Amino acid sequence: MGTSATSKPRAQDRPREGESATPLSEWVAAAIGLVVVLATLACLAWLAISGRDGRVEPAVQIVSIERQGEQHHVRLRVENAGAAPAAALRVQGRLRQGAQVVEEAEVELDYVPARSSGEAGLFFRSDPRRFALELSVRSYREP
Repeated sequence: MGTSATSKPRAQDRPREGESATPLSEWVAAAIGLVVVLATLACLAWLAISGRDGRVEPAVQIVSIERQGEQHHVRLRVENAGAAPAAALRVQGRLRQGAQVVEEAEVELDYVPARSSGEAGLFFRSDPRRFALELSVRSYREP
């Protein structure tokens, strides 16, 4: 009826005596892959260990102040120079005239990575350029 689906390996397909069955290019590719995997694991381990003992070091800077309709928008940049990330980082802004607080606003940044920055904004009814604008980081939590 039909012929058998099995066939014997040809002589040229078999490795010669003393020759490896795996070509050199496969060994090189496997070695490169192993080095990449080991380097990735080492990097992840280092990041996990170094970030664990780090601190959050936030600093707030004003990027710009612009009028938007009936409000004034203060764009902020929060730099985290520390080795640990911060989540739910809250920044408070106060407009002061002498010892009196004229107005307050607050914003929360979801996440600020270690050695990185995030941007946010505060809105005031009063013009912040007419008062002393005091910015402070109020709180954060570990992610």
